[in-house]
Amino acid sequence: TFTVEEAVETIGFGRFHIMLFLIMGSTGVAEAMEIMLIAVVSPLIRCEWQLQDWQVALVTTMVFFGYMVFSIVLGLLADRYGRWKILLLSFLWAAYFSLLTSFAPSYIWFVFLRAMVGGGVSGHAQGRKENKQIIAMCSCSNPFLSLGKVFWLAGSLLIIGLASVVNPTIGWRWLIRIASIPGILLILVFK
Repeated sequence: TFTVEEAVETIGFGRFHIMLFLIMGSTGVAEAMEIMLIAVVSPLIRCEWQLQDWQVALVTTMVFFGYMVFSIVLGLLADRYGRWKILLLSFLWAAYFSLLTSFAPSYIWFVFLRAMVGGGVSGHAQGRKENKQIIAMCSCSNPFLSLGKVFWLAGSLLIIGLASVVNPTIGWRWLIRIASIPGILLILVFK
């Protein structure tokens, strides 16, 4: 029998761990972009649809409501059908509903579609659970892996930077379309 420390020493740290770190960390980029998107789009939809403060706040609330409800459902499905399948489904789901959000004809549709995006994004965490033990074991022997939170920060900074260029030029609808690209790329990477 091995102790955790002995297992980590035996396995070592190699290409697999680096790829795992980059792919799973990239889910943080996509997740942060979708969640932080509301912060940079809210002022624009407020003006376009003449929304009151509570209506703008409801958009954010519904994103996290979708996240809460679907994280339970997707967690149960992940336990039954496998985390990688649910992770892939969640990327498809979040990208699909994010793209649909960019075509929202009204505030009500926008709120509903963003709640669905929140539901899809909640599945990103389901896939990462499978690798937490691997990442935890590897981070003990390699501090490089403890930098995983940098991906969320990168996604947040990326959406803010994109918004500063895209919103004034081609508008918030294109920002949402562009923000869904990392999730779509990750679908291809997971293959």
